[in-house]
Amino acid sequence: MRADAAAASLACNDYRKFWSSIQKTSNTRASKFVNIVDGCTGDTAIVDRWHRHFEQLYNSCDFESQNQFYMRLEHIKSISDNVIISVQDVKEACCKQKRNKSPGLDGIHMEAVIHGSNRLYVHLSLLFNMFIKFSFLPSSFMASVIVPLLKDKCGDVTDVNNYRAIAISCAFSKIFESLIASYIQSVNVVDKYQFGFKPRHSTSLCTSILKQTVDHFTSRGSHVFMCFVDFKKAFYSVNHWKLLDKLLDDNVNYKLVKLLGFWFSRQVYCVRWRNSLSSYFNITNGTRQGGVLSPYLFSRYIRELLGVISESGVGCKRTGQFVNILAYMLMI
Repeated sequence: MRADAAAASLACNDYRKFWSSIQKTSNTRASKFVNIVDGCTGDTAIVDRWHRHFEQLYNSCDFESQNQFYMRLEHIKSISDNVIISVQDVKEACCKQKRNKSPGLDGIHMEAVIHGSNRLYVHLSLLFNMFIKFSFLPSSFMASVIVPLLKDKCGDVTDVNNYRAIAISCAFSKIFESLIASYIQSVNVVDKYQFGFKPRHSTSLCTSILKQTVDHFTSRGSHVFMCFVDFKKAFYSVNHWKLLDKLLDDNVNYKLVKLLGFWFSRQVYCVRWRNSLSSYFNITNGTRQGGVLSPYLFSRYIRELLGVISESGVGCKRTGQFVNILAYMLMI
């Protein structure tokens, strides 16, 4: 009923009423009065339960590929130019950061960096270049806090699977990820089938292509069969070392891949539930939901899967182009 009312407001171009209804149905404060999660009561017991839950999710892959990655790293040489982070790069990256966001564990808000002086940008430039040169990051830089957010407030609010994890990292980590993103990303023809977290792409565009394709064949008397696949815990299941191997396949700068390997193998998480913090735990797999690089890294991780399906020669074909897979990546 809420969805129908919102759709009616949108159809009548009553945008004020539409967004007002969206705001009222937001999950922002849905877990405010939740005092039982998976049978645990009290903030301390609940945050410990979240600690065990996420520690298990983020440590479900083997380490065999880690050894293979480092063996390959020993025999590979970077064929890319050296990565140099200039002061102007840092300044531009800081200006693009979002405001009014929760700070990381260090308590430093992004606004403090955005409104920093050129002297701050000089120090950050020197710091980031040292990170890349020595493939090293301080422990506080790699620490993040997980905040469980309710997916469906009309569902079971005591079920741990009805929550998604948002990892909040420090402001300097976000800026550094923004700076190295352009050096890590690669382009492939298969990427046209991926609509999530891409400029000028959205759910609406993906849905529009799907509907147009279906209408094209059904209007001509054909049947169209579709399959919807939801990868369970997809972001949690990413194998770091296989992902880094794929970056090496893309000829990403050797030092950046080595730095990411150091980062992945030593990052730690804790969980925040209201005013309680859990103890830290290491992770061995998964991408950090909420991270700047995470959307691209996941899309790169599944690129070969999309390629196999798109090149299979099975599915709907229009104007010589197969439209047999449409991927929309949601961080849930």
